Amino acid sequence: MQEKKKFVLAVPTVIIIIIFIIALGYLIYSKNFKPLSKEKAIELAEKSVTVDNFSCQLVIEQDGEEIVADYKRKDNMVYMKEIDYEEYLNIDTAECVYVDRENKEAYTYTSDSVLESYNTRLYAGIKSLEDENYSYTFNKYEKVNGIKCASITLDSDLENINMWLDTKTGMVTKYVVTNKSEGGDKFPITYIYRYQTGNVTDDDIKIPDLSDYTVLEM
Repeated sequence: MQEKKKFVLAVPTVIIIIIFIIALGYLIYSKNFKPLSKEKAIELAEKSVTVDNFSCQLVIEQDGEEIVADYKRKDNMVYMKEIDYEEYLNIDTAECVYVDRENKEAYTYTSDSVLESYNTRLYAGIKSLEDENYSYTFNKYEKVNGIKCASITLDSDLENINMWLDTKTGMVTKYVVTNKSEGGDKFPITYIYRYQTGNVTDDDIKIPDLSDYTVLEM
């Protein structure tokens, strides 16, 4: 009789363990193997906009040439440096300050195009995923620069895009565009993003003292 009671008591325990194992297996599957739908990919990419403190080195490669650009963002201010120019952008007002340290000149202006260029480069995943002209394919989960990413392909008559989204932040870690249009340049353009989050200080995005600069309003 006592053995029967032990058996009866053991049954619920076994069931609980089985349910736990199934739940754990599904969680592992969802995180590592379950295909990412287009809707979920858009949700993931939109998370990147909420990251308001980060630095990013962007390397652009095409036909053997390489351009390196640096970005730093803290709250609503962005510092951008590419080749020999530095620019400070207020993303709320689109107000810009271009600084030429060598010639001690600075230009102040408001430019929606600079803001649009920043958004296009740093948040390329959102705009591309929302474009209905592209077909969507989820490839797999894989690591890029040590970061677990969702690998996605977007395809249209004019171009093919392969992108990798950080599964935690939604930030683009790699973005490759190949032109398919007739007569277009067939060399792919590769954008490699190297991010760090939470590392930007006020000094990093502070407009320098322009008291000894020639300042021009445009």
